[in-house]
Amino acid sequence: MSVGTTFSVPIVDGVNVQLTNAAGQPIIITCTVAKLPSAVAGYAVGCLALTTDAGVVYKNSSASSASFSTTLSS
Repeated sequence: MSVGTTFSVPIVDGVNVQLTNAAGQPIIITCTVAKLPSAVAGYAVGCLALTTDAGVVYKNSSASSASFSTTLSS
């Protein structure tokens, strides 16, 4: 088994950016449900938040103020 490379970069306590778009906005993040970003700018529309404690995927629907809602669950 080979070891993969991690691209995780913490941006605030408990939120890690996994991938960004060309504008530098997060498009994939990981965090717990309690740490989901809310009412903060900087996340791309469509940004996916993969929750590490609940196994649920959330999607951001706002360009100006993060608003994550449930999209998928395991």
